[in-house]
Amino acid sequence: MLNTLLARLPTPITEAIGLSLRVARAARPPDGLQELQKRGRCASCDRASWFLRCSDQQIAALARDWPYDALVIRALRSRENYFCLWCGRNYRMRGLASVAKPWLSGARVYEPASFGVFASPARRSIMSYQTSEYLPLEVRSLANANLRHEDIQALTLADASVDLVLTSEVFEHVADPWAGFREVRRVLRSDGRHIFTVPDVPSSSTTIRDPDRPVYHVDPLRSKGALVITDFGNDLPDLLRPLGFETTVHRMPATAPVLQVFESVAV
Repeated sequence: MLNTLLARLPTPITEAIGLSLRVARAARPPDGLQELQKRGRCASCDRASWFLRCSDQQIAALARDWPYDALVIRALRSRENYFCLWCGRNYRMRGLASVAKPWLSGARVYEPASFGVFASPARRSIMSYQTSEYLPLEVRSLANANLRHEDIQALTLADASVDLVLTSEVFEHVADPWAGFREVRRVLRSDGRHIFTVPDVPSSSTTIRDPDRPVYHVDPLRSKGALVITDFGNDLPDLLRPLGFETTVHRMPATAPVLQVFESVAV
C-alpha cells in the first residue's frame, strides 16, 4: 500500500521522502558497527557529502553464520556501511576509489561490475571505462543487451589494453582466483594497476573455504547469494608476486582499520 502511494507522488517529493528516511536510518544506534567518518568529500562521486550509517539487516543476519571472529565480522559489517548521501557508495567502495583516483586521468579503465566504485561525475577525466558482470546462466539471456558478460578467469580483453583494473569483492567468489589474477595481469599494460578489495582475514594466511561450512555474500543476481570460495589472508601480496605484481596494502582508517585496499602494480 505504501509503495503504491509513493509511486503516485511527484518525483521530487518521493526523492525528498527517500532522503529523509536515509537520514533517519543514519541516526539509529550503531548496532555493533565501528564509528567511521560521517562527513567529507566522497571519492566515488567527488562531492562534499554525508556518510549515512544504515544498519543492513540482511548483512547482519548473514554475519551471524559467518565462521569468523567478532572483530573480523565487525570490520566487515562496518566497511559495508556509511553510504554516501549522493551516490550511495559505501565505505569499502569509497576507500577503493580514494586509492584509484590519482590514476584515473587519461586512463583506460576496466571494472567487472555494473554498479562501479566511481559515479559519473568522478569519471570526467577517464579516457574509457568498460564494465561487465559475471551473469548466472539463468539470467544471462534475460540481461539487458548493454550489460556485458565476462568471466574474470578468461577475459575477452586484448593483451596490455588496460591501464587500470578495479575489482571490489570479486576474487573471493572466483573458482580459481589465481587464474583471474593472471588474466588481470595479461590485460594490464606494464606499470598498470589492479586496485581491489577482498574480504581478508589479516590474522591468518590464505585458505580455501571448507565447502561443508559455506559462506554467502549478498548478491542481487543470485537469490541465495554468492558463495565464498577463498579466504584471503596476510600473505596475499607474496602470493601475487610470482604472477607479476608488486602490491601495496592501504589500511583504512589508519587508526583502527576496517578495510584493506590492495594496489598491485604490473611489473
